[in-house]
Amino acid sequence: MKNIINKLFSSVISRLSVFLVQMLSLLVLSRLVPVEVFGVFALINGICFLLMMLAEFGVTQSVINKKDSSYQSLFDFSSTMSILVSALAPLFLFLLGISFNIKLTLFTYIAVSSIVLLFGITSVCLGDLNKRFLFKSVAISETIAELIGLAITIGVIYFYDPTVEVLVLKVLVFSIFRAALITIYFRSIGSKLTFKLSIEIPKIEKFNRGVVISNLASFLVRQGDNFIVGKLFGIAMLGLYDRAYQLVKYPVMLLSFSLQPALQPIMRTVDNYLFFRKIIVITWLLCLLAGSTLSVIFSLYTNFIVNSILGEGWSQIDFIVKILSYSIAFQCFFSLSGGFFYALEESGKNAFVNITTFILIFISFSIGYLKSSIQIGLYLVAISFFIVSVICLYLLLRQGRFYYEKNKLEKEKCHV
Repeated sequence: MKNIINKLFSSVISRLSVFLVQMLSLLVLSRLVPVEVFGVFALINGICFLLMMLAEFGVTQSVINKKDSSYQSLFDFSSTMSILVSALAPLFLFLLGISFNIKLTLFTYIAVSSIVLLFGITSVCLGDLNKRFLFKSVAISETIAELIGLAITIGVIYFYDPTVEVLVLKVLVFSIFRAALITIYFRSIGSKLTFKLSIEIPKIEKFNRGVVISNLASFLVRQGDNFIVGKLFGIAMLGLYDRAYQLVKYPVMLLSFSLQPALQPIMRTVDNYLFFRKIIVITWLLCLLAGSTLSVIFSLYTNFIVNSILGEGWSQIDFIVKILSYSIAFQCFFSLSGGFFYALEESGKNAFVNITTFILIFISFSIGYLKSSIQIGLYLVAISFFIVSVICLYLLLRQGRFYYEKNKLEKEKCHV
């Protein structure tokens, strides 16, 4: 137990630097970029996230679950998928422009394709670093990349207008430096991969397919709400909602996303169900305690928090932040559940949870739209995350018992 706590602590400390730099980006850009620009960028970012999930195709999780360190076939597959999906990016962006009546420049088309390609081809490297518990190396790569991206973005805004292209440029710069640094760290530990173009698509493992389905479902939860809000309530309201959600999401990231990279590799070393159940219950209670504390703080000091981080021009999102903050505890456990499901090799159950969450969110905002009140929709979204967190707890305890009984791990340890 002590070893697991030490590894989780290492992951949290490593991710803390990334969290602080991202918070700095939020603080600076919210004062420089108009709300409508954030609305359009949220839609572009949603498409980018979808394509990144398709390009990665579950390779990162497959590397972590792999018993040996032979990754060339996975890298060949990842490279092929990344090239194919990045080539499809312009089509997805074109359809986005038609659907929401927005004009996208040639730079946006090229940049998004490049971002998707870079993310996909480094998925093997990322998976191996996480598998070796080298969370610090990943955190350093992303922190440096984020700082460089922010610095260049501020410089461009100083000389030009704060447009959507500037925000896309920030993500592109981040992706370039992140990919370069993660590759350097990967090679520094003696790992080597050979890049080669091939029209032959390698065999797709069942686990990969399950992870892809799960990731697509995760896309619906993480980005689907932006498309729903943008379509039902308009781009301006989407800009407000996106900033509010980003603000609330950072505590969730600190509590859960910082642990996420460590969960799957660590949980794969757990050798009995009683220990597994203990970890799940403790995680649930910690999320409730930390999340509830943050919810109270957000509820009491919403205006101060919004003005301090985003600036005085964002006071109109106070009610959105306050309502969404009620779901922090439940979002934390929901966000962590993916690592547990992958450790149990239950990517299908993770997909089920994500799809259920999206359906509940869609119903929530649809009711809010019919009632002409986004507030009603937000309250229902908060309730939805509570329902989903209970479902996650139940499924993890049940599937965990099945997993350890099936693999007879109560008496025999499993080494990855």
